[in-house]
Amino acid sequence: MLRTRILTAVVLLALFAGVFIMLDARQFAIAMIMVGALASFEWAKLCFSGRMVPSLLFAIAITAALLVLFNNPRASTLLPFVIYSGALAWCLSPLLLVALKGRKSPPRLSALFGVVIIIPSVAAILLLRQSVNQQIIYLWILLLIVSFADIGAYFFGRAFGRHKLAPAISPGKTIEGAIGGMLSAAVVGSIALSLSPFEIKPGLFIWLGICIVTAVFSIFGDLTESLFKRMAGVKDSGTLLPGHGGILDRIDGVLAAAPVFTSMLLLTGFL
Repeated sequence: MLRTRILTAVVLLALFAGVFIMLDARQFAIAMIMVGALASFEWAKLCFSGRMVPSLLFAIAITAALLVLFNNPRASTLLPFVIYSGALAWCLSPLLLVALKGRKSPPRLSALFGVVIIIPSVAAILLLRQSVNQQIIYLWILLLIVSFADIGAYFFGRAFGRHKLAPAISPGKTIEGAIGGMLSAAVVGSIALSLSPFEIKPGLFIWLGICIVTAVFSIFGDLTESLFKRMAGVKDSGTLLPGHGGILDRIDGVLAAAPVFTSMLLLTGFL
């Protein structure tokens, strides 16, 4: 199982690097909209108890909204506000975790939460991928922060984990692991920024704050998906990726981190 997970991770990284480098901005947008459609379908399956028809309809609706947003010049002017709405939704996610903890099935309207997490996240990623080099580097830094928040949490948790972070939602996560993940993300994010060719860089303390907050929300994303999987009674969101589950299992941290990270860059004037 571990070998399969590692192999799939390597293939995914190579695939994303190829997509990122070889595709132009429009082609990349289409690829990300497809990822958003798959994530929407898997999210809807969790919320609709695996029923195919409402899940497909939900995914089609999300895909249509994304296509309108990125193909209509008037709609594209709303991009920052769409991203801010996603960041605000994730700021409320701790309340969602508390309110739904212990439920045996997702609430009927829980699929609507997917609208304000998937669309703003895709919007944030595509904004970071625009043709300005500084923004492209920010996208790579975002992915590094999320990846090392997860890696750091895993290794720090194994080495020092004593206190459970959210035992009713994800028993394997610890407070010590979460702190290690935040520290790892801050260190890697700061190194990446120092090596970047930006003419104007955020101050160290501002940047450390951005990295740590982004890492915190990537943890919220992971916990939120874990909660909905637990309520739906499934181990993984899907079976598309061998050893990893579904698309949603791989991008849950990015879904939460992307709009928050991008919003902070917009509000501080660095994007």
